Amino acid sequence: MVKALRSAGFDARIEEPGYTPTGERWEADVFIEAAGRKMAIEVQMTQQTLDEYERRSQKYVESGVKVVWLVNSRHFKNFTLGCLRRNGWGLQPVNGPVVNGEQYHRNFPAFPLTFNSPKGEPADTSTTISVFLPPKGWPSLQLSLAEFVVELANGALTHSRGRFWLWNR
Repeated sequence: MVKALRSAGFDARIEEPGYTPTGERWEADVFIEAAGRKMAIEVQMTQQTLDEYERRSQKYVESGVKVVWLVNSRHFKNFTLGCLRRNGWGLQPVNGPVVNGEQYHRNFPAFPLTFNSPKGEPADTSTTISVFLPPKGWPSLQLSLAEFVVELANGALTHSRGRFWLWNR
């Protein structure tokens, strides 16, 4: 990710530490500064509760840093079920795509990260991100990791109506 961002002319750093105004520490997996914006990319490979995503994301918000989560695709279904429940859908799983944005977290974006290479082999070129394009609700575009981070740094992700994270390509 950092290599692609730097090649595109962005200031990108790995494991960048920072602090909230109240002194709480955070550490971004990848930190980007672009056109006056500060962004953190968090790569979440293990299962984590929605409360933990929210707690960690809040530190970035308090620090004026936009956070984007790349969630291991094996755990992404649990993430979206947590968002559905948080957004008022109750405890019943939804069959099929949800087309109104309720499967997204309203305060921070998250995308599934899929590894397409055999274990132990380099994943740089075979790792993909599923980008959601509301109102369809489920993946409609696959981007390489390099494409995703460069387009993200160029401002491809916007928040619409307090509900949708739109990928404007």
